[in-house]
Amino acid sequence: MLISFLGGTQAGPTPDPSVYVVSGSSVEKHKISGEVPSVAQEYAACANDDFMFVHGGLTATGKSNSLYRINLKVSRFTFLFIQSNSR
Repeated sequence: MLISFLGGTQAGPTPDPSVYVVSGSSVEKHKISGEVPSVAQEYAACANDDFMFVHGGLTATGKSNSLYRINLKVSRFTFLFIQSNSR
């Protein structure tokens, strides 16, 4: 299974809060609700079990350091607060 979240193309950011799940030869589009992040490109993303995490990227206002979790079971974004642990 492959999970894809599109944030942008060479033409710029794409405002489409959807996740695409590819399994074999089928592709399912899941519209995502909740705390949807600003449109961004060049972010980092990874998936683990029922969740996908999206971090950072370039937005219309500059660099982002935000972290969001997508619950793939219910198709919902949640903003995650990053707590600094600097000493």
